[in-house]
Amino acid sequence: MTVSEIAWRAAHDFARRLRDPRFRRFARTAGYRPDRDLVLALEHEPVRHVLDRVEEQSDGGPVTVVVYRPGTERGFSFVEVGDRPAA
Repeated sequence: MTVSEIAWRAAHDFARRLRDPRFRRFARTAGYRPDRDLVLALEHEPVRHVLDRVEEQSDGGPVTVVVYRPGTERGFSFVEVGDRPAA
C-alpha cells in the first residue's frame, strides 16, 4: 500500500469515526476542536514532514495534529501545536 493510500484511508477513517459520539468525546478530551486547523499525520511519518505541513496550514493559531495509529484502541492520537492564548 502506498503512503497516499494509507493517508486516504486515515482521513476516511477519521471522518467516519467523528460520526460516533463516543469517539467525538474522546477526541475533544484529547484536544480536537472542529474550528481549528487540522493536519493529519501517519504514525511513522518523519516529524519534519508533519511540521512542514503545520507551517503551511497554520494561520497563526494553534493547529491540531491528528496522528493515525491503526491497530490501537482509538486509532488516533491528538497533538496541539502552536501558541496558546494568554490566560
